[in-house]
Amino acid sequence: MEQLLKGKTAIITGASSGIGKSTAILLAKNGANIVVADIDEKQGKTVVEKLKSHEGDAIFVKVENIHR
Repeated sequence: MEQLLKGKTAIITGASSGIGKSTAILLAKNGANIVVADIDEKQGKTVVEKLKSHEGDAIFVKVENIHR
């Protein structure tokens, strides 16, 4: 697969599941570095490990739930 996003970085909120996770995987497969931003630290770090198996790099950033 051509690395269309090589050298680019995407910040994806809600990336530990659902549409956010799918988007992160798609972008990583196209070479993007991914910032997984989510309130679910355990699942977010699991997604980061999956993303690192592609050409790009990934990190997790914990965000707070402001809806209390």
